[in-house]
Amino acid sequence: MSKENYLKGIDQENALINRNIVRWLTWEVNQVATTVQYKNWSDEFCRKENKKHMNNMLEELKKHIDFDNITADQAWQLGFCLWEDKQPDLFLIPLYLLPIIPIGTKLTSINGKEIIYDGTNVDNDIRFGCISYGIHVKLEAGEKNV
Repeated sequence: MSKENYLKGIDQENALINRNIVRWLTWEVNQVATTVQYKNWSDEFCRKENKKHMNNMLEELKKHIDFDNITADQAWQLGFCLWEDKQPDLFLIPLYLLPIIPIGTKLTSINGKEIIYDGTNVDNDIRFGCISYGIHVKLEAGEKNV
């Protein structure tokens, strides 16, 4: 599917969220890029700058993500991964979003174990860029995740 056709399939609400997220991500990624491109900056300074910009990005993303009502389309846009076809509504959480998963969110592991997230009870081991826990999204009638 072409990028243009994919974007045509995004409803207005999701498109607005997507535009806002893309603006912030682009700005923050450019800030991080400076720490890679400017060779005279110390590693310590670059790490501090990267952490600052990651925190800025996450704070902005928190304004746009409703983890209790996230759609499959939004999950795909944010980099969530579908674990397996047997559970088409279970999307694994991208590692970069782990710091902003709300405490008290119900998560499901790849082996089916359900937990209530307390901020410390999942690790950062990743599969395809996502942790081994995910959230269930509500699929529209007839919607398939491919």
